[in-house]
Amino acid sequence: MIRVLTGPSSTVDPDNLVRWCTEWARECDVEARTSFASDEDALVGALAPEALQGASGVVLDPADCAASSRVHAAARHCGVPVAWVDVLEAERPRPPYLELATTCIRGRGVHGYRWALLHLLQRVSWPYEVVPYGPEGRDQVADLRLPADGPGPYPVAILLHGGFWRERWERDTIEPLAVDLATRGVATWNVEYRRVGPFGGGWPSTCEDVALAIDHVAELADLHPLDLDRVVLLGHSAGGQLGLWAAKRPGVARPPRIRPRLVVSLAGVADLVECARRGLGDTGNGAAAFMGASPESAPEPYRLASPMAGLPLEVPQLVVQGRLDNIPDLVDLTHRYVRAARAAGDTVELVELDDADHFDLIDPSSPAWASLRERIAPTLPEVAAESGPVSNPTARGLADRVREAALELPPEAPPGHAPDAARDA
Repeated sequence: MIRVLTGPSSTVDPDNLVRWCTEWARECDVEARTSFASDEDALVGALAPEALQGASGVVLDPADCAASSRVHAAARHCGVPVAWVDVLEAERPRPPYLELATTCIRGRGVHGYRWALLHLLQRVSWPYEVVPYGPEGRDQVADLRLPADGPGPYPVAILLHGGFWRERWERDTIEPLAVDLATRGVATWNVEYRRVGPFGGGWPSTCEDVALAIDHVAELADLHPLDLDRVVLLGHSAGGQLGLWAAKRPGVARPPRIRPRLVVSLAGVADLVECARRGLGDTGNGAAAFMGASPESAPEPYRLASPMAGLPLEVPQLVVQGRLDNIPDLVDLTHRYVRAARAAGDTVELVELDDADHFDLIDPSSPAWASLRERIAPTLPEVAAESGPVSNPTARGLADRVREAALELPPEAPPGHAPDAARDA
């Protein structure tokens, strides 16, 4: 059972919220109980461990109590995972006091409750540890999951989420794959990084974060049985750009501590220049916002950041694209990139999936992901490509709801701007 707690003066209609949370929980085969606190004392009381008996997690929208140190302390000590929801736009000061392990889903409107529910089900389905890899707090952490069986050393999959590098999209979007791979004998490192917004993201800091997170796996190997000779980078959408860039890391002076055996790009943005020229993005030109300029005004940063400009990458690549992608330009850009990479001498396997859309590629229950596991298995032999996972009672089939939530989310267009048809990359 998941508890949904809302603080005083919430802007969400209570009747609608109860109905939606009940429906969303039913889709995921869990129960949701929604309640509304009239004041700070009531919200703190609702977060007490004795008040949460039987709950496996809490979706918390503190509303007017977002800055309350008492509410933060109560959430920290409630004894179950908490997903903090803020339905308002993401590019505002973050709630103070939040600890690193508390997920904060911001800027996704009322669908933030749905994302939070899905995220909590992932959290309770397989053990994880939130590990900082740098000093920048919530934006320089990653989730480490280890397989349950065998002594190791385990192969490692480093996951990089998408979202057009925007602040509101975080690592919860790719978490179903992290859980699925962990159940199949692969250690997973699901990376958060600074994103475009008021908190320091964009070029080059986002890429520097990714390089730092990848290198931190070498330190984790001193504490856990990880096989650094069997590391795969796996990025979805904008995370595909980050994974491909990380193969060579142009613009980062320090040498890499880890060399991936394979880079997997799932509907990845491999050509930043063309992406910017076409104005692709969920709320305007995502690549230009990420780079802070147009390709014409900043050719050198684009040369460093764009995988297309960095060819050859000199690492084997698995490039995956669904033909039903809701961003058709990604299908086109994928073909352009693969031709250029092969011409430059790289070993690239292109997998086109006729019946897959943008989000099937991160759905562990989809035929698309099953076929990808078969291709990844030779690199990470422990992956059970055909057999089922060890145990993952809640993750299977959740990513289709993730897809629905993303596609239904209204775009955050600034006043006077007509949003692009594309949603998330």
